[in-house]
Amino acid sequence: MNVGPRRARKALPQRQAKSIPPPLHGAVERPAPALIARTARALAVWAGSTAKSPRPEEPDIWLTLAVGGVEFEFIACLTAALIFVCDLERHRCADRVQVSAQGDVHTPRLPNESLFLEP
Repeated sequence: MNVGPRRARKALPQRQAKSIPPPLHGAVERPAPALIARTARALAVWAGSTAKSPRPEEPDIWLTLAVGGVEFEFIACLTAALIFVCDLERHRCADRVQVSAQGDVHTPRLPNESLFLEP
C-alpha cells in the first residue's frame, strides 16, 4: 500500500516549566482574619441560619470555635451542639471548642443546625 511521500515533522516548541516559589519557612498564606469572619457571617445567613431553634423544647447552647486563629460563635440546640462538637472532635477541624450554657442572644444560629440532629 503506497501512502505517499513522508512529510518532515515540524519541531514542536518546548514548553517552559513554570517555577513555583517554595513557601517561606513552611508558612501557609492565610486570608486576613477580618475576611474570614465576614465570610463566616455571610455563610451563616446564606446557609439558612434562622432565629428559631429546630427543637424549641431543648435549651440553647453557645459554641465558640477557634479555626486557624479566628473565633466563630454560634448558638445551637443541645442535641445539635453535642453532635456538632463530637463531629469536630472526630475530624479534628477546630483548634479549640468552648461550650457554654449562656451567651449573647444576638449570636447567629449554627448554619444548617437541623443536619446535626441525627448522628
